[in-house]
Amino acid sequence: METRVTAPTATSPLRVLFILSALRKNGAVLSTLTTIAHLDRRRFQPQLFVVERGEAWGDVLRGVEVLYGASSGGALRKASQLPPTLYRLARRSDVIVGGLEMAPTFLAVLAAQLTGKPSVGFVRNSLPEVLAALPPRYAALSKLFYPRLTRAVAISEGIRESVQKLYPALAGRTETVYIPLDLARAERYAAAPPPEGAPERPYLVAVGRLEPQKGFDILLRAYARLRAAGVTHPLVIVGEGREAARLRELAASLGVEDGVRFPGFQENPYAWIRGAEVFVSSSRFEGFCRVIAEAMAVGTPVVATDCPSGPAEVLEGGRAGVLVRSEDPEALAKGIAGLLSDPEARARFRERGRERVRAFSPERVVARFGEVLEGVAGRG
Repeated sequence: METRVTAPTATSPLRVLFILSALRKNGAVLSTLTTIAHLDRRRFQPQLFVVERGEAWGDVLRGVEVLYGASSGGALRKASQLPPTLYRLARRSDVIVGGLEMAPTFLAVLAAQLTGKPSVGFVRNSLPEVLAALPPRYAALSKLFYPRLTRAVAISEGIRESVQKLYPALAGRTETVYIPLDLARAERYAAAPPPEGAPERPYLVAVGRLEPQKGFDILLRAYARLRAAGVTHPLVIVGEGREAARLRELAASLGVEDGVRFPGFQENPYAWIRGAEVFVSSSRFEGFCRVIAEAMAVGTPVVATDCPSGPAEVLEGGRAGVLVRSEDPEALAKGIAGLLSDPEARARFRERGRERVRAFSPERVVARFGEVLEGVAGRG
């Protein structure tokens, strides 16, 4: 017997189904989970559907109902169970949200189309760059699914503009909602004792996946220039990824391996960031660059490449940190050296950075996203 689905009343909480592929330990997933955790439960009843289990996020997901796809069996069994499970959940929901671009958004649109519900899709990275790194079928699927979103939610103005350029049908249906940054959580983690293996003298730090997007090869070349100019600060690159071996080889070929540390993935990167004299972002492209905002939140001044499309927006065009040309090791080295030699500038950026990140507080950001949800559900 089929379960009867009750329609929401005008005063009952909106039932919102979020979809993720897996609970991976990265900033994009953390942003989605923080959004879910901070939704006003008087107005929203969120559920999270995760296709495959991943790492635990217990400190963020307390009080959030999480449902998983098939956890056993081969790929064929999991794939066969996904549509009926997702369909049942979608029928009981009022709005379907793809928490990340690509697969979660494809699933959100599919479920919404099958059940006649509105759909919302987050865009957290520059889609042209994302699609360029994926097999061609993703571009075809994106053309099919993205124009069918009720709303696209971009995490920066630059991303919003690129979405509307790529999919003109979304013009007028794309909103900018910044990522929510849990400032209390960041400060609590940053207050931890210095991590084991951290340099005992002032150091530079970078954090992110060891992937081409993050431009750590550019950073290493910039660091080699700094060392040649007499800078003695160690460089710590926190993270793991497929570029790890190549980056270590590059550090050795540049003759700076004695000054570079690769501690791998760290459960608490905030302690590494707070302990550094300067935080460096060398990305080739971003959606927002959450870790820049996190560095500002814990009081570490930032030097960042002015890549598409988040750093300049987060740093207010250079008011809250140093911006340099992207793909330019010399410019990056000069930006870092200039900040290291100017304690007054570091103090000024610490103060302005803390002011700037208030705009990313969950109270502000999630309230704005709530307006989007109520709008697509006809309550706005």
